[in-house]
Amino acid sequence: MDANTVTAVCAVVIALGSLAVSVTETRMTRQHNRHSVRPILQLRRTKLLNDVPAGLRVVNCGLGPAIITKTLVRLDGNPVGGWNLPTYRQVTDGFPIQPRVTTLTDGAALPVGHEAFLLRLDDFEDERHSWFWELITVRLQVEIHYQSLYGGKTFVATTTPWPGNRPTPQ
Repeated sequence: MDANTVTAVCAVVIALGSLAVSVTETRMTRQHNRHSVRPILQLRRTKLLNDVPAGLRVVNCGLGPAIITKTLVRLDGNPVGGWNLPTYRQVTDGFPIQPRVTTLTDGAALPVGHEAFLLRLDDFEDERHSWFWELITVRLQVEIHYQSLYGGKTFVATTTPWPGNRPTPQ
């Protein structure tokens, strides 16, 4: 082998090593970004308190935007669909008052600090609107599947029956 061949082989080895380091660094940076700006969605139930309406709201209390990948709604344990207008109409059909609604579509982004009521009743009174409180604490289960802006793992925020509002066995 002459000196030019050795120099060329060394240059190729150095270039491949540099490429490997660059790829590894890029993967590690993406992983770091996913962890450092992870969204955390929570579903919270509220009653009228300090001028906050009663309802079910979604809150992004994480450090990054959440990208909605899928929503699932169950009413009385039966699947109804995603959280959209047809599902809302099916869930609230026959109610004396139609609660206000915010729907979630696949691909929607919820920025950091975002709060929105999925269902809301502004002038809530315990006696008159017990059907609404039963709906959001016992009958309705909402699952929101979401990811970080950087993709990767899918997270799930879900409602569970409110411990103090479980129906009594008969």
